[in-house]
Amino acid sequence: MTGTDLQTQAIEHQIIQQYIHGVNGNKGSEGKARSSDAFSLDGPSTIDLGQCSIKQTTRSQFTLRNMGDSPLVFRWEVKNPFSIVPMEGTIPSNSSFNFMATAHPEEAGVWKSDCVFLAQSVWKLISIFVTSKMPYIQLSTSTLHLGNIPIGKVIEREIIVKNLSSVGTTLKINPTPSSYERAMKHSPLKDWLGPLESTTFKIQYVASSAGLWTAESFIISTPGGNDVKLDCSALCVGPSVSFSTNCVNFGTVKVGQSVSRVITIDNPNGKLVNLQFCAEPRGVFSFEYRYFGAISFTKSSIEVTVTFFPNAPINYYKRIFVLINNSEPTYLDVLGTAFNEDQRPPDMTISHVRSTKFRRQIGSSKLPPEQLEKTDLSVLQSAPEENVTPATLYRDYLKDESQCDDVSLSDSHVDFGSCLRSVSTSRNFKLKNNTAGKVTCLWANVDQSVFQVEPVQVDISPGEFAEFSMKFQPTLDNQYYGQRLECYVHFKTMRNHRLVTDSTITAPWCLSISAEGHTFPISTEFLPVAELQSKKIQFPHCSIGESVYETVLLTNKGDTPMKFNFLESQVEEFSCKPRRGILHPTQSQLILFTFTPSAPQIFRAVFKCELNNSSSNPLQIQLLGYGDQPNLNLQSSTVYFRITTVGDVSHRSFEIVNPIRHPIAFKLEIPENFRSIFSAFPAEGILQGNETKIIDWTFSPTKAKQYKMNVRCGIYSSNLSEANSKMMTRVQVIGESVNASVQLEPRHLNFEGVETRSSFERELILRNKSPGHVNFILKVEQILPEISRNFPAALEISPNRGELPANSSKKITVKFTPAMRDFFNFKILCFLAGDPPIKTTTECEVIGIGERPFLKISDLGSPGFPAPTLFRNFQVESVNSFLEQELEPVEEEMLVMQGSIESAKVVDRLTSFPWELGTFPQSSQSSQFYVTFTNVGVAPLHFKLNLISKTGVKMENWIDTGPRSQSQKEQDFIIDNKIFQVEPQEAQIFPGKSVRVRIEYRNQFEGHHATHLLFQLRNGKQFRIQISGKTVSKKPFLKYFTNFQVEHQFDPVVVGMVNPAWHDIELVNGRDEEVEYKLDLDAAMKQSYSENFNFDVLTCRNPMGTISKSGNLRLQFRFVPIQEKEYHFRFPMILKSKNGLQETYHLHIIATGVLAYDQPIDKTFLDCGHRALDCMKDVAKSGMPLPEDLAQISPRVIAFDKIPMYSEKTCLVVVRNPTSRNLSYEWLDEGGFVKVLPKKATLLAGDQNLCRVIFTSNGEPLFHRTTLWCRIVDLDFNLNRPDFKLNSTGMSGTIGTSKTASMMRTGWTDASRSLTPKVRFDLQEDEPSYETSLLPLSVSAQVIVEDSKQNHIQRIKVEAHDDSEQPLDERMDKVAIEIVQDVLKEIVEEVLDHPEVLDAIEETSKRGNLLFAQLLSDPLHPLDESQEVLVYEETQDNLEMYDIIGEALRETMQNLIEEINFEEFDPFDEAYED
Repeated sequence: MTGTDLQTQAIEHQIIQQYIHGVNGNKGSEGKARSSDAFSLDGPSTIDLGQCSIKQTTRSQFTLRNMGDSPLVFRWEVKNPFSIVPMEGTIPSNSSFNFMATAHPEEAGVWKSDCVFLAQSVWKLISIFVTSKMPYIQLSTSTLHLGNIPIGKVIEREIIVKNLSSVGTTLKINPTPSSYERAMKHSPLKDWLGPLESTTFKIQYVASSAGLWTAESFIISTPGGNDVKLDCSALCVGPSVSFSTNCVNFGTVKVGQSVSRVITIDNPNGKLVNLQFCAEPRGVFSFEYRYFGAISFTKSSIEVTVTFFPNAPINYYKRIFVLINNSEPTYLDVLGTAFNEDQRPPDMTISHVRSTKFRRQIGSSKLPPEQLEKTDLSVLQSAPEENVTPATLYRDYLKDESQCDDVSLSDSHVDFGSCLRSVSTSRNFKLKNNTAGKVTCLWANVDQSVFQVEPVQVDISPGEFAEFSMKFQPTLDNQYYGQRLECYVHFKTMRNHRLVTDSTITAPWCLSISAEGHTFPISTEFLPVAELQSKKIQFPHCSIGESVYETVLLTNKGDTPMKFNFLESQVEEFSCKPRRGILHPTQSQLILFTFTPSAPQIFRAVFKCELNNSSSNPLQIQLLGYGDQPNLNLQSSTVYFRITTVGDVSHRSFEIVNPIRHPIAFKLEIPENFRSIFSAFPAEGILQGNETKIIDWTFSPTKAKQYKMNVRCGIYSSNLSEANSKMMTRVQVIGESVNASVQLEPRHLNFEGVETRSSFERELILRNKSPGHVNFILKVEQILPEISRNFPAALEISPNRGELPANSSKKITVKFTPAMRDFFNFKILCFLAGDPPIKTTTECEVIGIGERPFLKISDLGSPGFPAPTLFRNFQVESVNSFLEQELEPVEEEMLVMQGSIESAKVVDRLTSFPWELGTFPQSSQSSQFYVTFTNVGVAPLHFKLNLISKTGVKMENWIDTGPRSQSQKEQDFIIDNKIFQVEPQEAQIFPGKSVRVRIEYRNQFEGHHATHLLFQLRNGKQFRIQISGKTVSKKPFLKYFTNFQVEHQFDPVVVGMVNPAWHDIELVNGRDEEVEYKLDLDAAMKQSYSENFNFDVLTCRNPMGTISKSGNLRLQFRFVPIQEKEYHFRFPMILKSKNGLQETYHLHIIATGVLAYDQPIDKTFLDCGHRALDCMKDVAKSGMPLPEDLAQISPRVIAFDKIPMYSEKTCLVVVRNPTSRNLSYEWLDEGGFVKVLPKKATLLAGDQNLCRVIFTSNGEPLFHRTTLWCRIVDLDFNLNRPDFKLNSTGMSGTIGTSKTASMMRTGWTDASRSLTPKVRFDLQEDEPSYETSLLPLSVSAQVIVEDSKQNHIQRIKVEAHDDSEQPLDERMDKVAIEIVQDVLKEIVEEVLDHPEVLDAIEETSKRGNLLFAQLLSDPLHPLDESQEVLVYEETQDNLEMYDIIGEALRETMQNLIEEINFEEFDPFDEAYED
């Protein structure tokens, strides 16, 4: 190496080290070791190779350009997993050079490397990036079962391979290693699969051998290690053939005659079927000539005729085997009895045949009938049904037909060889009788054959031989002859039916011997035309000692008979039957090959078939068989259970695998003493080749201890027969149990106030305190209501069963869903999941209350409307009563069908309530009505109040409903013009809370307007509201009535009362003029007089009169019932104005007579209650103001109940000013029985005042109702108060000022439309205006007759005097004064206990006795005589004290007044007097 080279290497090393340690300072850029313009390089500074799969190579090409005048000799310094090709070389001057950057990451990650380009003194840094990821492929299925495939069919299935990763990968498919020939193949698989791509490949299977189970696996692998396995399986099946019967009994037939029967062979698949009846053409039982040899057909069914032609009077029976190519064999039992005039054997049936076979199985077949009678025939008569299986048929068919245990022939085959046609040749053979009785041997139908046996019939003694001679007498030259000769052997006593009984009838034995010969010269040879269906047979896998079978069809294609002979194979495991025989032209023969392996290995053999005694050119067939040793691969030799609690059940999965290719059977033998503790499912079964089965072991301990058990597992070749057992293995099972300790927490759950049809969930903790695993079952036991009431499930548990590991807990969700309003009581019980489940001691009691959503109308209000009128027009009592009831069936149906088109029909069937808003003059303003709904239940509720049409639901625009009717047009007009508006249309209300709904009526269009509202309470009541209002162009005669039908219901009256109370009906004049009225009672009273036994039940005090302008009048009626029933009175009422206008209203009075048995009639006034006022008590308490009110009155309704005659009763009313403006109020005289004191006062901003409402009764019983009006005036306008006067109703007024003024009041003036309480006075010219409003106070009273001894208030004679001028103490009697004193005493005591008063006393007590000393009998502190007594003076402190005591007095008095008014405090009860 030269010095220059060493210097260059040193410079390169220095550059690399500077780069590594960051000395150079600017990575990724090029530089020079020394200053020169001869070298310059241009190229990228970064290369991003993107993403790739691990162990895959990704590459990218880039270019470097030599910008200098000299060539660059370069080399690269690159680190793994990157490489650059080429790594070294030369870049000519002013030339470009292409490089390939590659990456081959071995692991997943983000890779970055800085590659250094070195050339002389020029260097360049290039950063290379790559991200490597694990590939993830997935198959469309991991298990492919091709099903049962008919033999010879080729089937393909497509499999999809998906790449679910973001990197591409190469694919490779390989079959799993196997020592067997593969029956399945796969198509080529795509080499490269990009990100998120998919590809397909095919699995092909060729069904080659019937009964062959094929199970193979394929591995689809990637270099990155994500390999998937595809398990494929298929079963090759042969044709499905069935016989119409497997037994033909010809009955009794006379010798010399024949009888035929027809059997049907069904081929449901219509495939080619080759089958052969193994019977002689000229035997006693014969088939049609066309069915000699093997027959082929593809029809769905064929008919075969079987003929019975006996030649001697004996019993005949034979089992004819039927071979079916590529399918399992079947059989046909044929039997019959022949007789003649000299001999009559007993009639034999198939049951006798079964009994005979059963005797042969138990070793009693050698006994003749005469000796059988001496044995226990009961055992012999109970012969079971013969279990005929393919295995038994194969075994019986392969037996030597010339041999059996009871009788046997010395030879099975006689070959006469070549014979001359004119020469008879004979061969001798013997038959031995091995029974204990004499038998008779009869050769059947040998007289018509070229082969004859002599003697035809012979008797043979027990243990003796009989010798027979067979003669061959051919009739043609150059011919092959072959036949199987049959003989029937029976006990001699069977010749006559009188010698045997039914229980000793024995079926005969059928033996046969084959014979063959020919008339060809010995040296003659010729080649026949023969064909084997297959030249290769692959047997299904077989266990050692077992046998499998295959059939091959041999066909004579020539026009001359053909002799065939299969030579013995050198491999003893293979054999065939028949080995030899004669085939006539076009005749076929099914050859049955058998494979019986003797070792677990592969066996191969070649069978040669000589034709026509020629050894040249034999037919050959290759045989391949697999011998397997039955084995079972266990997952483990020991099954371990985790610690299990006593009474619980643990499961453990255990895997067993059949490692060989053919089915095996297994059986687990659990010791008897452990069968109640351990169990396995399945304990026995069949495993197909290469199949895996999961055994579910179960451990159910009964005691806390350790259990250990050894289980034997027997492995069988193909069934569970002990005789076929090949090997035995053992499995040890170990389990440990402890006592369970589970607990439910909490022990009590409470579901109170859950809305019906809704759910509420709570959590329950199930805790396992034991070291063992627990399988639990939670059950719900319903205590209340009774199950017999057929309630749906109200309590659900999730999960209700599961596993709970040791020392752990699980959250249980308990969901309560009441179906109806009721009290529910449940118990949650915990069981251990045993068989049967074992109950534990822990339980949880659950109490639930299903609450239907309860809603009621608690308040009604509308400007200018008295509360009783609204409650009557809105039928509040009926609506609230309906809301308290249970759901009706139509409501249940509505809840189910809600939202569907069909629900329109259901809506029309809902209960409907009319809401009459009243009659209003036509105006541009709207009338407002406020309905307050209160949730009186215990659960939140949600309701909807929607405007609907009469159809019930809104139709889609595309639905054609036909021409619109008049009613539908009216509804369209109401909806389009928004005559009725509801806001809000839905709301949620929490318990105890209220929501106010505003209903707006636009009285802009004249006419009567009515529509429906649908009220829907979620999971609750559903009803309709028929809302109506009337708009008129002129003022109506009567206010508050929508139509001319006036219905009024009286309170009930006791039958027989001498002096019943007067009932009144209030009429309010809606016009600004007097109106005359007249009741036309003649027709109604006349009818009532006649219907009530000429007695006046109803009388009117004022049937005619005048109603003052905008005033009111009370029609007074006295109702005296004479029967306990409901009375109805209807009569017209005519109203006339001075200008001649007239209207007629129709009054309908409903009155009820009731009985009272508990009190004397003359002293009784039935307390039936005021229905309208009873439902308004909550209104009186709430006193919810209207948005338009300037002030508030509380309460708004006063009910004076049970006022004795000639007495007074007082109620307190609070008038509040909730605004920031100064107001004044004035009570307008009602006149008559009610007055209010003080009559008028001023209310500062935020102030309130108390008023006494006094009711004074006269000397007769009366139901009294009236409305007091309180005028509120806004004083902040700073105007002179006008002379404003109203009549007793407060519904009209005039302005008396020095200047002309016009009152525009929102009442019944021309400039207004709605009944708002605000009154606007617009003064002329420059006079300012002020605002006023009218507030109604509804008052009712019930004046009763009461004994003076029971009065707490002394009756006083009411005289006409001015109460306002008389002192309060002079107008009260002694009792009243005592009451007031006691009330004031309580007020003072409550004031002194007020916290602010006590604090003030504590602060000022040190300064001496001040103001509060006047209230106390003794000073708080002893007086010091030397201390000067302070004299009370008006100071700032005194004023603060006044404010404190005054505020406390006002609050206390207000609370006391409300308690008295709301009947929470009764000053007249006995407790108060004490």
